[in-house]
Amino acid sequence: NIVNLTIDIISPNTSNPTQPVNVSDIINITVNATYNSEPINDTDSERQLSWVITVGGETCMLANSSYNNITGLWLLQCRAPQIEGNPVYNNLLVNGTISSGSLQGVSCLDEEENAVVYNDCTPPQIWNITVNSVNYFNNVQYIPISTNVTDNTNLSSVWLKINLPNGSIDYLYTYTINSGVFVFNYINPNLPGEYVVTVYSNDTYNQTNSSSSWFDVYKPVQFEFNNSYLSDNSTVLFVFYRNGTDQIIHSFETNTSAETYNWTVRKRVYDLKISVYNHTLRFYNLNITQSVISQWSDDGDNLTNPVRFKNIPYQDVGIISLPTATKNKVLGFVIDNRYFNSFSYLNLLLNYSYEYNNLDPSNLNEQRFRIYVCESWDFNTSNCTGSWERNELATPDIQTHTISANLTSTSAFAIAEHCPECATTETPSSSQQTPSGGGSSGGDQGISPVCGNGVCEAGENEINCPQDCMQEFPFSIKTAIGDIRMHPGENATYPFYITNNLNKTIRASLSISGEIRNFLTLERSFVQILPNQTQMIHIYVYVPESASTGTYTGTITVSSEKKKLEIPVTLRVSLKGASMLSLAVDIITEYVTPDGELRFSVDMKNTGIKPKLNVSLSYFIKDSEMKETIWKSNESSELEDVLTFTKTLKLNQTQIKPGTYILEVIAEFDSRMVKSIKTFNVVLSFWETPAGRLLPWVSLIVVLGIAGFFTRRKYIEWKLSKLRYLFPVDYNKLPRKSEKAFWIGKIAETNVDAWIDPKDLTTHIIVAGATGAGKSVGASVIVEEALEKKIPVIVFDPTAQWTGFVKACEDVNLLRYYPVFGMNRTEARPYKGMIFEVTDPHLRIDLKKYMNPGEVTVFTLNKLKPGEYDIAVYNIIDCVFEYPWEESAELKLIIVFDEVHRLLEKYGGRGGYVALEKACREFRKWGIGIVMCSQVLADFKEAIAGNVLTEVQLNTKSISDVQKVKNKYGEEYAKRISRQGIGVGMFHNPKYNEGKPYFVHFRPTYHNPHKITNEEMEIYKQFAKKIEIIEKTINDLKAKGKDTFDFELELKLAKDKLKLGRFRMAQIYITSLEQHLNIKGK
Repeated sequence: NIVNLTIDIISPNTSNPTQPVNVSDIINITVNATYNSEPINDTDSERQLSWVITVGGETCMLANSSYNNITGLWLLQCRAPQIEGNPVYNNLLVNGTISSGSLQGVSCLDEEENAVVYNDCTPPQIWNITVNSVNYFNNVQYIPISTNVTDNTNLSSVWLKINLPNGSIDYLYTYTINSGVFVFNYINPNLPGEYVVTVYSNDTYNQTNSSSSWFDVYKPVQFEFNNSYLSDNSTVLFVFYRNGTDQIIHSFETNTSAETYNWTVRKRVYDLKISVYNHTLRFYNLNITQSVISQWSDDGDNLTNPVRFKNIPYQDVGIISLPTATKNKVLGFVIDNRYFNSFSYLNLLLNYSYEYNNLDPSNLNEQRFRIYVCESWDFNTSNCTGSWERNELATPDIQTHTISANLTSTSAFAIAEHCPECATTETPSSSQQTPSGGGSSGGDQGISPVCGNGVCEAGENEINCPQDCMQEFPFSIKTAIGDIRMHPGENATYPFYITNNLNKTIRASLSISGEIRNFLTLERSFVQILPNQTQMIHIYVYVPESASTGTYTGTITVSSEKKKLEIPVTLRVSLKGASMLSLAVDIITEYVTPDGELRFSVDMKNTGIKPKLNVSLSYFIKDSEMKETIWKSNESSELEDVLTFTKTLKLNQTQIKPGTYILEVIAEFDSRMVKSIKTFNVVLSFWETPAGRLLPWVSLIVVLGIAGFFTRRKYIEWKLSKLRYLFPVDYNKLPRKSEKAFWIGKIAETNVDAWIDPKDLTTHIIVAGATGAGKSVGASVIVEEALEKKIPVIVFDPTAQWTGFVKACEDVNLLRYYPVFGMNRTEARPYKGMIFEVTDPHLRIDLKKYMNPGEVTVFTLNKLKPGEYDIAVYNIIDCVFEYPWEESAELKLIIVFDEVHRLLEKYGGRGGYVALEKACREFRKWGIGIVMCSQVLADFKEAIAGNVLTEVQLNTKSISDVQKVKNKYGEEYAKRISRQGIGVGMFHNPKYNEGKPYFVHFRPTYHNPHKITNEEMEIYKQFAKKIEIIEKTINDLKAKGKDTFDFELELKLAKDKLKLGRFRMAQIYITSLEQHLNIKGK
């Protein structure tokens, strides 16, 4: 039936937009709604309207709707939503749905482009600052600095600030623009050192943004390293970072051959990470200039073997003599730091996993592993000439079998088990005299310590007798630092108090670890505190302008008297004025009876800059199509950090009926809104179901004997015959959701998502069904998912139906199913693609031209004569075999053949069918998947069927297909395939569901499932031909050495617009290129 429902947006519109608009402003929309050309008013009970409004693709919450009897127009008012990216020009879409009467569910929509113009609240965006470091001795005249700057409206100005190595500042205001890129020339960079470049830009609304980069004017140093002394010629990796960052400047690695390596580095300060023998050491603020001076006593230009290493494995660790309070020596590692002597500190990470796996773990207590440091080590004799000291701050990570420490000097290090009870204690010798007046004839044997007597005696310690030897903690901490919230460019100072709890002077050391290390600075790293006194230092916090928004964590560690305290610190960086909230809702009782209790949990987290938010919460229960609100409630709450609570709703107050429902929770705060949606099911209790009511009677029949048994069996057979699809399905044995999986719809008659593993497509898939059953739509859904995963697709289409990929879906019969699958109508979209009309069956295809990730190429074959489709398929597959493919286990390309039943001999096919057999055997090894669509399935021979593991049978009246299903899976499945709804297919792949078929309801497509019009196809062909001529002209100019950069850029834009079916924009670019290249009329 044709329903003449019309929705027409009167205002605002493209020519007269509403402006300027801010988030949460009320937008007034005038709409004309008619049925059979008669206005629909608010008193028409047979045609009540419900409205859904979107602005820029985001829902505009309806605040009010009213009908004006004088003008015959509707006035809709909604609150302007927050739109990601803050675009200025936004489309307005109004969707009206009849919610009552015989036409309930019928809907219509209208859209006006750029009808809502927002205030520009976003500063310019600065991308890709490009500047190269230069050699000081090259005496360059200038350094080009380029950047790309964009804005939602118009840029006002762009300028540079350059911080020089000597602390002075230069500003640059003059630039050139080349293809949208701003290029500045910094003249005479003649001062060696690091330069920091900051790009500033503001727009016509005086909103300013900045971003920073850097470059070196450097003096080179030849860094020589000889690895011949290393045991078994182990490799060494040197990674030089820009100090204070993780930006890599150089990375060098030796191989296993013993030789001298020569690399070029710079005279500057680095952070240097060295990986050797599976250990890692990182020098912070290492001054290479001072290293050169240390080696040569002057400002030389090379640095030779500044550091050496020696590994002492567990087999040889016996040469190390550690203190007696140790056992189980694990390994030794020596750093002979000859010239890397100017640095802030060193982080040493020792990896003992190899040793741990080769020692008897039953004799080890890994928690007590410690690092021991030799005061003075002789590298040549491998001997510690000083004493060994235990590093109290280093504790092991038993998950990775590593232990790390921050050090200010290098030496020899050993890992061993700390064992206080192993320490030797002196006892009186046998010759020692005993005091007069007592003792046994055997002499005094000494007094044994008694644990628990309140005295820490000889032989006792904190480990074997903590109740006697545990001392008062030597210090305490007081500070307000902990949860810091700041904007980029801000700084703050926090006091940090350390109290000495002992009756002696202590020395405390402080360090910062974790991500916050880049933002926090200690006033001092060491503090001396008098007995029972408190010492205060400052901690400075600075967030650079270039810092990314987000949450950074770390720890401030204070150590003294062999004790340490760790203070966790969280820094939250957000843009000024940004308040953000995350909302999560979980259903606790997913299945509940109509008179039961629905229980759900709400979890809110304050992720923005404001320490406290006033949140208004709205709760709605709606039907599964979001049309009717069953229940609603409101409440307010204050949110500081995290708030989690559980709510209970008694459903007997709502008069709810069995079915699937949606719980929608909306949190509104600071003129913003977030929401979370979950589904739950209302079901009858067992005794209220037909089976429950039948059970007493069944029991009575069983008692009565065999007659009752046969009656029950007949009833069950009747019940099964009424089921549309066979269940149960073992969901654990179906393709699962993953990062690469394709979402194709839902398991039929359930709310369970259905997936396809893309690897299964390399064993090919055939989709069969009668005309109108939805086989092309089902195959199109698979192709859409491949395009979303950036997999190229080539389609050979005898019907031209696949040309609709370049248009967004506008079919109301498909759009009305979007909510069923959790899809939004604003998600309808075209896909990038090219269309080529084939008139010669002997075509040859250069596949390389069409292997574009995420793009579809459609070859229409509808102009071929009868029988030529078979020839075309033969030649197409022959072209695939000619291409030099590499073997791949992953899906790299999908080729679609529609209407492949035409290749069968009964339809006149010959060579094409034979070629398709070969393709099904061979394409898999190259990662090429074939998707075939056919009206019949049973007539395909085993040569093809045996190499196609996935079959999808949609509704069919084919007797041969029904018989094949009956023979293969049983009569019950054969009955179902002729009763399947449109878009429902019976899937079978022997890998899944224990080899049994299961039914899938395909989701609707995002693109237009119908072919484009003949007029659009003619335009497409015309533009494609012009682009081919333009591309050849550009290539000819390029071969002559001409600069074609701007032409190539404009050609790419023309292709992109044509691929998305935007003919008007494509024509603008094509016309411009023809004029500039003087090829009009060719």
